[in-house]
Amino acid sequence: MARTKFWSVVLHLCLAVGRAAVAGEHEFRYKAPDANNVQLMCQFNGWKAVPMNKGDDGIWTTKVSLPAGTYAYKFLVNGSDWVFDPENSGRTKVDGMENSAVEISDTSATPAPTGSPQSSPGAPSSTRGGSTPIATTSQNAALRSGLSPTPGEVLTAEVPLSDKRRAEAAKEEPSKLAHARIAIAVPQGFDPEKPWPILVIANTEAYSNIDSLQQFKQAALDQGWVILAADGVEAEKNKEGSIRWPCLAAAFDYLTAAWPSIKDWPIACGGMSGGAKNSSFLAADLAREHHRVIGMLMMGCNQDMATVAYRKGGAASLLSASVFLSSGKSDTIATPASQEAVKRSLQGTGFRKVRL
Repeated sequence: MARTKFWSVVLHLCLAVGRAAVAGEHEFRYKAPDANNVQLMCQFNGWKAVPMNKGDDGIWTTKVSLPAGTYAYKFLVNGSDWVFDPENSGRTKVDGMENSAVEISDTSATPAPTGSPQSSPGAPSSTRGGSTPIATTSQNAALRSGLSPTPGEVLTAEVPLSDKRRAEAAKEEPSKLAHARIAIAVPQGFDPEKPWPILVIANTEAYSNIDSLQQFKQAALDQGWVILAADGVEAEKNKEGSIRWPCLAAAFDYLTAAWPSIKDWPIACGGMSGGAKNSSFLAADLAREHHRVIGMLMMGCNQDMATVAYRKGGAASLLSASVFLSSGKSDTIATPASQEAVKRSLQGTGFRKVRL
């Protein structure tokens, strides 16, 4: 059943140039070694799915014939995630929805800038399945204009960990972690100049937090919440435990550069089973870095790890967060009785708002 902010850092702004190509057969490429299925969705054929083939290098490709013109497109990953082309910052809107844009020319195959800055070596790339970069202070305005999630869609990004976050990852275990993959979805009417509640999702050990986000996404968006999750890029498969905080912290470092006011947005952390336990540690870490943690959603949780997280160094403000415990009457692992015990333990520690 189980599946799963931000201080200033110096970052590198990287928005790849838009694509221009010669009329005729055009190859689309998308790197996703872990994807089970990738399809090209393009305006040229009425948004009918075009299958893509995966190479040994993890790059999915397909070729289509396109006459001169500008075409909107995205990649559909695993049948559910519509993502921008990470190698192309060109954008165009169709029926109010933003998409990647490819410009097909009759005469030139030379890439034409779209007005965005050139990529910096080693900087992240932008995608609804790739990355929008982190910026230096002088580039924050450009970043804010470049980071624009489409309401209802999951935007994913790969962002670098700062030296501080790398050090935090190395504390727990030997780690080559250098990048975090983040996923974020925003509700209709989203405006980053206004405050929005954020739901941070955690998964159980050995499973992706981003995978779990999908289970909570629609309910969160329907209630007007932003939903966020983060995983490690260089992490070993099935080993997500101790790197959760550095990855989430890198996500908030990144988003704060784009949306400075996010530092004051209210945050809740949640998950199912082991994800519920992990969410309490993330909540404690966020509170320690002075984020406004207002709640924890602990589903199917048979151990009070919020007390452990608090005693490990959580800020006193954590005790004022609302804790919601959710129990299934026929759950044989996180039984109703064990949830009652978790509730009593939380109250004994000093958590003042606990509901089962």
